Amino acid sequence: MSNPVPDENFYLIYDHLYSFEAQAWLEKKEKIDVPEFFKRKRLEDELKNYKTHLEKLVQKRTDKLTKTIQQLEEANTALKVVLNQNKAGT
Repeated sequence: MSNPVPDENFYLIYDHLYSFEAQAWLEKKEKIDVPEFFKRKRLEDELKNYKTHLEKLVQKRTDKLTKTIQQLEEANTALKVVLNQNKAGT
């Protein structure tokens, strides 16, 4: 069951070649264009989805880099301990 709510996320796309409005435009021989609003809204939705996708990619890479940095810091600490042990042993 659909329950649309009229807010900023709601819009109706009705692409019907033989609607009442289309027939009226055809009879007047006016140029028929898809309303710019719908084109813009579709592009905005595509951009929003792509932005979300990119943000997820950035987060994954950031997490991976954070993990790598942590591993490098641990390896560095271990190397310092070994170096100090070697200095103390000589």
